[in-house]
Amino acid sequence: MKKCPECSDQYEGDPKFCPECGTPLKTEAEQPVADTDEASAVEGTDTPEKEPKRPGNRKWLLVAIVAAVVALAGAATWYLSTTTPVPDLSGRTVAQATEAIEAAGFALGEVTYDEDAEGAPGAVVAQDPEAGRRAPEGAVVDLLVAGPAPVATPDVGGLELEDAEAMLLAAGLVLGDVTEDYDAVLEAGLVISQEPSASVEAQRDTKVALVVSAGPQPIAVPDVIGKSESEATEVLQAAGFEVTSEEASNSAERGTVIAQNPSSGEAQPGATVALTVSSGVEMVRVPSVYNMTADNVKAVLRREGLVPSDIWVHGSEAVGIDLSRLDYPWGYVYSQSPRAGELVPKGTTVRFYLAYEYN
Repeated sequence: MKKCPECSDQYEGDPKFCPECGTPLKTEAEQPVADTDEASAVEGTDTPEKEPKRPGNRKWLLVAIVAAVVALAGAATWYLSTTTPVPDLSGRTVAQATEAIEAAGFALGEVTYDEDAEGAPGAVVAQDPEAGRRAPEGAVVDLLVAGPAPVATPDVGGLELEDAEAMLLAAGLVLGDVTEDYDAVLEAGLVISQEPSASVEAQRDTKVALVVSAGPQPIAVPDVIGKSESEATEVLQAAGFEVTSEEASNSAERGTVIAQNPSSGEAQPGATVALTVSSGVEMVRVPSVYNMTADNVKAVLRREGLVPSDIWVHGSEAVGIDLSRLDYPWGYVYSQSPRAGELVPKGTTVRFYLAYEYN
């Protein structure tokens, strides 16, 4: 057995190269001879040169190349599996771009505005990374947007319309459509809601639509005429109204509601319904107006709650009437109805008669 001088591997026979490492081997004929004068004296004989050492085993080189290719393929596969193309965001609003960025697994980075950039105001004109470039999940995408920077919409909820408009103008925005809606909490004239909503970024001069309260929604007013005062009050309060009442003389039973205001339709919850309640019929005694002038009679009767009605009769028609009893027969009361002393309901009409002289 022979041994390779390079790798010490043992081998048989007389190969030219080591079977293991490929190192050139010398045969017995090629073994160096002794350095004698005789050998050196031979003319024309060249000393054999040592064959240059060959590179390492080709098998190992092939293995290394294959390993490198596999490594590169693995790296490429890993890169493709851990990155995603950045979407094209040009022409989109910041909100639309943000939605696309997040849907692709990225995060919105810095947003810069350029009033001199070519493009519709508020539209994306450039991005970093560029569209189509691959980036790992969670990577930040910066945007360049055309036009001026947006402003934050102020919160005008609960304000009077005039104050809300002033606040919008101060923020660089414009009052848009104003509509009304019922609200059980906010009183009429106060802002209920806005669009765009508060704290949302909007382009300057954007119109902000407002919904203003018209107060609580009106409800039907129950009809309580003819009910007792206590029953009417209970019904109205259960419906959400306040109640006041006052008495008035009436032929209806005492304590009965004879009128209400409002009497029908709808009213705001919490509104006051005024009731008029019968105090019953008040009786009064008819005073004597005999031998009085018409003006005096009217004053006396009205003071008692009665209604005066004067009737003038020509002297020729007053036959059978003793006008001589009067201090002054012409223009003074000589008769009345009902008669003096009678008890009548307050508000009763009293007719009194006066004579005027013959022709």
